[in-house]
Amino acid sequence: MKSFYYALVSITLAGIGQMAAGDWTTYHGDEALRGGVETRLPAQPVRLWRFNAGASVTRTPVASGDTIVVVSDASEVIALDLHGVRRWSAKMAAGKRADGKSTFREFLAPPAIVEGAVLIGSSDGVLVAFDLMTGAVKWTNSVGTGVAGSVVGFKAANGSGRVAAVSQPDGVLHAFDFATGTRVWSSGPTARCDGSPAFSRGRVVFGSCAAALHVIDVADGRLIRTVDLGPDSQVAGGVALSGDWAFAGTRNGGLVGVDLRDGVIRWTNRDVTGELFTTPAVNADRVVTAADDGKVRCLRRSDGTMEWAAAIGAGPATSPVIAGDTVVAAGGGTLFLLSLSDGKKLWSAAVSDTTSGPAIVCRMIVIGGDDGMVSAFGEETP
Repeated sequence: MKSFYYALVSITLAGIGQMAAGDWTTYHGDEALRGGVETRLPAQPVRLWRFNAGASVTRTPVASGDTIVVVSDASEVIALDLHGVRRWSAKMAAGKRADGKSTFREFLAPPAIVEGAVLIGSSDGVLVAFDLMTGAVKWTNSVGTGVAGSVVGFKAANGSGRVAAVSQPDGVLHAFDFATGTRVWSSGPTARCDGSPAFSRGRVVFGSCAAALHVIDVADGRLIRTVDLGPDSQVAGGVALSGDWAFAGTRNGGLVGVDLRDGVIRWTNRDVTGELFTTPAVNADRVVTAADDGKVRCLRRSDGTMEWAAAIGAGPATSPVIAGDTVVAAGGGTLFLLSLSDGKKLWSAAVSDTTSGPAIVCRMIVIGGDDGMVSAFGEETP
C-alpha cells in the first residue's frame, strides 16, 4: 500500500454481508439519498452515549450492521460499535513536511459504506476505500481533482460492484470497480459540483453550478440528459431520488420535483426566499426540507404544495430525515422530533453549537457536533 497510516483498536467486528434494511450507508440514508426510513423512533428519546472524536464532527455519521462510522474535521475516520465504543481509527498520509513529520489527506466529503468498505474522497482528489472490519486501506485511486460529495455505489449490468464520485471543479462522474479500485469509465464534464450524486434505476443524478441536474447512464457514463432548472437555480446539495422522480433545492430557494423519464420539471415550490442547499427527505407522499431561515417545511410530493412549516432555530441547516411518522431535524445546535402530519414539535435536545445531519441507526438518532462529541439518542432500556 502506498503511504498510509492507520491505527486499529479493539477489532471485534463480525463479517458483513449485504446491507440490511436499517442501514444508513450515506449521509442521507441510502444510495438514492432519500433520507426516509420506516423506523419508528421512541416518543421521548434519551441520550444513550457520547463519544469524543477529538475534533469537530460536522459530516453525518454512516452505519452498516453493528458498525457506525464518523469522520472528524481532523480527517480521522473512526469506527464505533452500537454502544459508542471505538473499534478502529484511520488516517491517510499524504506526504512529509520539511521537518520529516507526516501530512495527512484532508477528508471534507461525507463518507459512504459500500459492500463492507468505507469510501471517501479527499480534497486533493484521491478516493480511498477502508475495510469496514479493520480500517485497513483496500485501494486508492485518483479522480484528478477534489471531491466534495459522497461516493455512490451501484451494480453493473454483469452484477459486479461499482462506486462513483464526482470531481468537484469540472463535474465529471468517475466510476471504479469496487473490488479493485480500477477506473471503469468517466463521464464528460458538466460544471462545478459541490453536492453528492444519487443512484436509482440505472441512473446517477447530481446537480451543479450550471443550474441543472445531470442524468448519467451507469452502464457507460453516457449523459442521458441535462435538466435546465432556470436562472439562479444552482444546485449545491444532494438530489433525492424516488422512483422516476428527483427532488432538489436551488440557490434561489426553489425546491423542484423533476420527472426523470422526460426531464420535465413537474413543480417548483418557492416558499423559501434564501438559498436551499440541503438534501430533501422523501417518502411516498411527502417531501421535507430545511433552510437556513430556521424552518423545516413539508410539501405534498405530488404537486409541491406546502403542508406546514416549523421553526427550529436559525443557523446553518442540515438535511432533515423522515423516520416513520416523525421528522428528525437539527437547527441552532438542537435536535428535534417533529410530527410528519402537522410539524408539531414532539421532543428536542441540545447537542452542540452546530451539528452534523442526523442518522437513523437501529432506532437510535446518531449525530455529531462541533465540540467533537458524537451522541446517540434512543430508547432507554432497564
